[in-house]
Amino acid sequence: MKYYDWEMIKGVIEDSMADQLAEATVGIAEDWGATADMVWDVDGWNERILRAIDGPYVWVVGTRGSRWGTPMLHLHYLDGRPSKYIECYIEERDFQ
Repeated sequence: MKYYDWEMIKGVIEDSMADQLAEATVGIAEDWGATADMVWDVDGWNERILRAIDGPYVWVVGTRGSRWGTPMLHLHYLDGRPSKYIECYIEERDFQ
């Protein structure tokens, strides 16, 4: 199982805020349309996501990650530069 790595997600977003970040979204790459949700935008953190933090986990669209797909963080910038996609998961074995 690949779990969303909340600490990594939060750190990357915080580091990117001063770099003209417009929006950050997380989801499963192989099923983005059904699994992605906005985590942060210029108005701040998504309160629904903040309420979904469960220890080292974060629940996104009803799941903490995937057995078959790749949890990804998508960063979109205000200045029009290309977006970034970053893998953002912890392997199940890392919790054992």
